[in-house]
Amino acid sequence: MAETQYDTDHIYYTSGYKYSQENKYVRMTGVKPKANIHTPFIDLFSDGRLTIKPGFASDGGSGPAVDTKAATRGFFEHDAFYKLMRMSLLPLDYRKIVDKELYKIHRKDGVSWLRANWIYAGVRIGGKSSTLPKNKKVVKVTP
Repeated sequence: MAETQYDTDHIYYTSGYKYSQENKYVRMTGVKPKANIHTPFIDLFSDGRLTIKPGFASDGGSGPAVDTKAATRGFFEHDAFYKLMRMSLLPLDYRKIVDKELYKIHRKDGVSWLRANWIYAGVRIGGKSSTLPKNKKVVKVTP
């Protein structure tokens, strides 16, 4: 269902998320696509500026990664980048840059060196499937 359509009989939703963005978040990153990317919840500009808009949903840390306050911002950003890859808007060859960005923001936010490296290794080993378009979250509809 398109974002601009309204339906008074049903709610369309996706499951599998833990957190919902409540504010507009902007940060310069090292992820610089060739052209600007715009979606209803994420903007990524060719200069590396990432904007995550209210309503964006994240599942936080995946697998054995534990959600902590220090790690949350990195997980939101990483989920936004991976969503752009699943949507085929950001090429899959950006994945290593995106994963390194996760490591950098975790270290900046106080995640220990050991834990940041463990999370980085985890996304490098097991994250590829989360970038593939075939693994987009399914939109469900209420009766």
